Amino acid sequence: LHAEELAYTRDMVDKRLLEFTHGRHCARLAMAALDITPEPVRKRPDRSPAWPAGLVGTITHTGAHAAAAVAVSSDFVSLGMDMEISEPLESKTINLIVRPDEHSANDGAHAKLLFSIKEAIYKCIHPVVHTYVDFQEMEVDLSGAEGSFGAIPHTNNFDAGLIASLQGRYQITDGLIISCAWMGAKG
Repeated sequence: LHAEELAYTRDMVDKRLLEFTHGRHCARLAMAALDITPEPVRKRPDRSPAWPAGLVGTITHTGAHAAAAVAVSSDFVSLGMDMEISEPLESKTINLIVRPDEHSANDGAHAKLLFSIKEAIYKCIHPVVHTYVDFQEMEVDLSGAEGSFGAIPHTNNFDAGLIASLQGRYQITDGLIISCAWMGAKG
């Protein structure tokens, strides 16, 4: 970790420190893959990553896995990624995550997929809208090509037109659900 990043770790328990360290390491690898000198990824007051000037990115981790994606801000407005162990959600949690129009007969595996996708959407839009979006305030649109998704907001907390450019992909592989969302730069 860079010295500035170490300052955020003082009160972290070992598990959180490991996740934080692996996530920041993945972020630096992603920067290097773009031929950008890796810089510290600071932390905002809401705990989200503060990317170096000219970059957008996202970090995710679950269990022993971590990943990051970074892009140049002239190409992308924002990125969001989530990774989850592909175990079904418990039935008592499903109604917190899944909107009635997304429901699939109490299917915990489908609900876990929607949870991951909504997390990726939230991570993508939060740096743009600067407001919390509840799971019930966002509908996942799986009507496109296999493995792709869109988002339909059900909130007045931000301009719904912002979400029109959001695109996403998901994959279930090796016991993981990986969901990625992005908003391309207008040009």
